[in-house]
Amino acid sequence: MNAPFDASRIRFALHGGAGELPANAGPQDRQRAALRDIAESACRVLREGGSAVDAVTFAVERLELCPLFNAGIGAVLNRDGLPELDAAVARGEDRGCGAV
Repeated sequence: MNAPFDASRIRFALHGGAGELPANAGPQDRQRAALRDIAESACRVLREGGSAVDAVTFAVERLELCPLFNAGIGAVLNRDGLPELDAAVARGEDRGCGAV
């Protein structure tokens, strides 16, 4: 039998990509605010009954739409000047996964 849903137990980790910032990049206030907004929205998906995969998919879509992050439209170009992207998601319940 499953325990009743307890929204206070929700934990959601999120990062905005990889790469080195220039030495003079300064504080990343806009990026932190955007990450906070995306994470809070993803948690709302969970509180409203969405699955973990629903919440993660929602968060990744928002990261890809935000030019502040190394994802989607904000992606860093490779040495040939082209975007080179990948994504993957896995389900813990059955270890199913998919990637592009």
